[in-house]
Amino acid sequence: IFDSRLLHCGTANRSNEGLSRALFYFSFKNPEVGYTGNPASIRLELGKENVPLGKLVSDLESFEKGEGSPLIDELGRKMR
Repeated sequence: IFDSRLLHCGTANRSNEGLSRALFYFSFKNPEVGYTGNPASIRLELGKENVPLGKLVSDLESFEKGEGSPLIDELGRKMR
């Protein structure tokens, strides 16, 4: 069980340059289930997107083939 109000980034960042690390996660919820008490996303602009699992899988398959990832690229533009 994951509470989306918490943020866990794994082990300590041991970079000598003090660089930050990106955290990329998706959570999925049955659309027929009402509000569970947790926000859909830390970033409101992403939580409103309601990305279906099938679209994410297709986008990741496209990326794996070297054909880009238009869905993830679009989501990235919305976060700027």
